[in-house]
Amino acid sequence: MRVWGWLRPQAVIDSLRPCGVLETGRRRGLTVRWLRRSDSRRLPHLTLIVVGSVLIAACGTLDSSTATSVTGDLLAGETLFEGRCASCHGVKAAGSEKGPPLVDEVYRPSHHIDSAFQLAVLRGVPQHHWRFGSMPPQEGLSDQDIVDIVAYVRQLQEEAGIR
Repeated sequence: MRVWGWLRPQAVIDSLRPCGVLETGRRRGLTVRWLRRSDSRRLPHLTLIVVGSVLIAACGTLDSSTATSVTGDLLAGETLFEGRCASCHGVKAAGSEKGPPLVDEVYRPSHHIDSAFQLAVLRGVPQHHWRFGSMPPQEGLSDQDIVDIVAYVRQLQEEAGIR
């Protein structure tokens, strides 16, 4: 029995290999993947893994397309960043003693999408990647201001080769 002849997200395939329920073979020059018949008792668990992986892959696909698009005003973003963010995140987002560098692989668009940056500014962020303490919400910025700041940070990341 074929599994997802039309849909093969790599995350699903990778999650099934360790379970030992996915076999791979070659037929007519094509790589084909199917479930072992003896593992039908694992089907409910497998269904949860597949559905969860597909949902995660779909969300990641939607977010990654918007994560790399620069829609803000870079000049306004630079001005706002230098005035509001640089005191903690450093000049050109290189980090300081008070806050982490935003030009870092940890904040690449595929790991921290634009909306994650926007929510961090609006709601604050508990400490999780670095030992600088939690970031408080930043008040007094409009939605467009935040978009401009994120665009500026993404531009800095791209210049540094972080994609």
